[in-house]
Amino acid sequence: MEIQTAMKAFPVITILTMPWIYGEIHGKSLLYDDLHQYGLTYLVLSGVGFIIFTDFCIYWVHRIEHHPLFYATFHKLHHKWIGK
Repeated sequence: MEIQTAMKAFPVITILTMPWIYGEIHGKSLLYDDLHQYGLTYLVLSGVGFIIFTDFCIYWVHRIEHHPLFYATFHKLHHKWIGK
């Protein structure tokens, strides 16, 4: 059942990710190829900042999914497999 649910979610997740992939392909991201363009310090700090920002966003999305308006429809099944 967990695999079936994941397979149903896969197309939705793919569609939600497509704008970011499209933007990166068409040069709309802030990615760069030359390390000397911003330096090693920026590379390290931007990586750490990305992880902190992403973790922050995931935390709040998960909190929102626990709101009564969303929990039963979108999130309850998630807790079936993590033992809560």
